[in-house]
Amino acid sequence: MKRHKSIRSMMCGVVCAALASTFTVNQATADGTEELGLPSIPIANGSYIVVEGTGLHEAQPGQIEIAIPSDTDIAQVLLYWGGRTLRPSTYPNGELSHGDSDTIMVNGEVLTGIHIGGPTLNPYSCDAYRVDITSISSNLGWIQVGQTNILAVDGLDFSHHNAGASLVVILDDGTASNIQILDDCDYAYKTHNLETVPVDLAFEASNVDRIGYLQLIVTDIDTPRPAAVDVTVDGVTTRVTEDLLENEGDFLDIVQLEVSVPAGVTNITVQMLSIDDDTGQDPASLAWICTTWDIAEPNVSQGCTYTIGYWKNHPYDWPTDELSLWSMHDAMLTLWEKPKGGNAYIILAHQYIAAELNVVNGASIPEEVLEAWLDAQELLEAYAGKGTIPKKSDDRDAAIALASMLDDYNNGVIGPGHCD
Repeated sequence: MKRHKSIRSMMCGVVCAALASTFTVNQATADGTEELGLPSIPIANGSYIVVEGTGLHEAQPGQIEIAIPSDTDIAQVLLYWGGRTLRPSTYPNGELSHGDSDTIMVNGEVLTGIHIGGPTLNPYSCDAYRVDITSISSNLGWIQVGQTNILAVDGLDFSHHNAGASLVVILDDGTASNIQILDDCDYAYKTHNLETVPVDLAFEASNVDRIGYLQLIVTDIDTPRPAAVDVTVDGVTTRVTEDLLENEGDFLDIVQLEVSVPAGVTNITVQMLSIDDDTGQDPASLAWICTTWDIAEPNVSQGCTYTIGYWKNHPYDWPTDELSLWSMHDAMLTLWEKPKGGNAYIILAHQYIAAELNVVNGASIPEEVLEAWLDAQELLEAYAGKGTIPKKSDDRDAAIALASMLDDYNNGVIGPGHCD
């Protein structure tokens, strides 16, 4: 089971998020560095990704330990490494040259990588490399399921300094997921006004909330110089700083985050940052070379709906104890309250609560029903203090019409259908 730091995003009610949300991504300029993008090689399908690495700044060889569960298959194994190259005073034709360490040694085998990023326009050029070792790992038994595997890595020879090496392993346990890998060598150093370019990770929306797993490979952060990761979900940005502590050894960080993705959301935005945290420390200079993302594909089942009678008589089947307008306790009391005198507020509240429980329970909701649900929410909030809607008013007529549509949804007349 993967354990990542959890990011909780704010949202306007559980069902509000069922409508796909959109937001504008801030397209920062590259400032002479490079933007992470799709790898130049095919990426395998799978269920999730594990990432481990070792810092190689102080000494070589290093060891990468990576545990592979027994109930999975290995779909692909990628090896990344990076470092910095001294910049010569002049360049042929005015151009920077590539880095000088395109080979690495793994368990005594010399491997040659593809240059994926750099040289960057910073005082010491950042360069990064990648090689697909799926076949050689399988043939030589480097990475096997059901055990913790140890790989010895050696042989980096960057002219300024070595940073580290990391394994990215795609695993398949039979579940369908959206798998994404972006790589390059994007550099940030606030003191020189250099920043990375934010990347956008897009995926299909789901009608239920999900957890996505985000992992970033970052080199060259010299603790305690401050750095951060910004993750934007549904228009809300969360900043993470405490994970950037050379957690894989000198000059290598692998940031692992759990990201809460509300229903209806179709993308997240991620950016590595060199920051000034007012501690007096020089902001970190860092090289962002890889980002991985995996999130379960939306459930193909459209679910089914239950009536208000079912929900008020089956409290132990409720899929949540915090609804958008009431706690579970208050919602249950509302369901049992009789609409005396044709109280339109209570009539609407009954259908509203049942519709919300159905969606949270996994039932799809047609757009017109969702719009009715949102309109009902506004009415209920407007009259919450009174608990009734005046008779012979337009609002009462609207409440009865909205309750009728939500009743059709809860009874299966429209939408995915009633649960048998």
